[in-house]
Amino acid sequence: MGELATCSACGRKFNPTFARCPFCNAPVRPAPTSPPPGVQPAARRTYAAMAEDVIAGNRPFLFLEFHPAAYLTLDHFFEHTWGTEGKAAADPAWRMTEGQRSAILNFGVFLGELLRREFSGRWEEDPADPGNAFKTSVLLPGGLQVSPVARVYQRFRNGAAEAFEPLHRMVRGKLGIVPSPAEIPGWMRAAKHFQDARRPDLAAHFLERALTLGPALPQRTKIETLLALAREEATNAAADTAARNDGTAGVPQVSPAAGEPPGETAVGRETAGARSPAAASPPPAPEPVRDPAVWLAEIEEIEDVGKAVAAYALFTAEHPGVAEAWRELGVGLTMLNRGEEALACFDRAIALEPDEPKSYDHKAVALARLKRLAEAVRTLDDGLRHCPRSGTLLMRRGVFLDNLDRTDEAMRSFAAALQADPNYPETWAFKGDLEQRLGRTADAIASLRRYLAAHPTQNERRVLAARRQLEALERDGGNG
Repeated sequence: MGELATCSACGRKFNPTFARCPFCNAPVRPAPTSPPPGVQPAARRTYAAMAEDVIAGNRPFLFLEFHPAAYLTLDHFFEHTWGTEGKAAADPAWRMTEGQRSAILNFGVFLGELLRREFSGRWEEDPADPGNAFKTSVLLPGGLQVSPVARVYQRFRNGAAEAFEPLHRMVRGKLGIVPSPAEIPGWMRAAKHFQDARRPDLAAHFLERALTLGPALPQRTKIETLLALAREEATNAAADTAARNDGTAGVPQVSPAAGEPPGETAVGRETAGARSPAAASPPPAPEPVRDPAVWLAEIEEIEDVGKAVAAYALFTAEHPGVAEAWRELGVGLTMLNRGEEALACFDRAIALEPDEPKSYDHKAVALARLKRLAEAVRTLDDGLRHCPRSGTLLMRRGVFLDNLDRTDEAMRSFAAALQADPNYPETWAFKGDLEQRLGRTADAIASLRRYLAAHPTQNERRVLAARRQLEALERDGGNG
């Protein structure tokens, strides 16, 4: 986080940009000039400008920018500066000092502007108390409302139980927004800051998050290399610290506690209670982990597509390595006509399970809905290199080739699909349609009879249409 200032009164370290020590309220530098009587700070400057000042004022000690990585950066900063337990979680009579109030106001305004910019929201002041940032809200799409300064106050008071990143995940989940590979550079910039600040453990955490976004191979190799170096440095730093402590393992450390994954700290998890720093106190029992299989089964029961998408978005944030969840999230986004987001989900599923044909099939359908048929065919070709005997991919390839008027290739693809799976009804139906248009009536009749003989149940309307189509062919072209 950069060099910290040391309070001359209490000796504790803190962010040197604060006018007063956040622990004892001793002055560090002259307090900002008060606004003229009757003029509130928010009336003199917009919240956006105040947030920009927070970014500039904290450099180089704290790297902030309007990027999703900033939520986790703030969580780590709060943990490093004020601990994970909060200043007064169990004290209803606690009141802020002037220095604490200034810090809460500044970071609250930044948090609000961060949310507003990402989700296209707007600031709304309390009409009964305009200019009071503590009562100001950010209104977001979908009827969501966040009081950012009040949220930072709760984070300061109650600790990690009010962490910012879970708030961000919740908003994204409710709006059905999924992480994007386009966010990778921001996570890497944050990682570089912490690496330069000699915190390789935190740098590793941000690099791990970048990897979950499915970077392409050249970038993935770079991130994996940086992550391996950061982990090695973090391990060496922890060993050096342990050696200096001469066996005092119970003394609290800034580095991740024993047993935690590299780069993960208590702030990075949603925790419900405070954690005692006393060496003799046992750590609290971990919160029960929700079984991913049970959670997925529950999501599959959700009939509303929008709600299912939001649920899958929350699931993938917690379990980014489950290909099925990314695939189903992509299907839902496709149904909501959010094709570009869906494609990113299918790419994540393919990266996790390159031999699963469903991901290529769903991605091709999403591309076709975006009128990118040639690209859809290339996706199916990629899938067939991994799954050469997939009747579904061969059938879908035939359909899209037919739509591109490449009928000879389409017919060969249908033939290959039936060789791989002769009992798949839909292939016979699409083959029959093409044969009818090519004037091959006898072949079309044979194909439609095979389709109906398979007793397809997925699409009753399609079955009825095939029966009428067959009747017309038999009437006009003979009984075959």
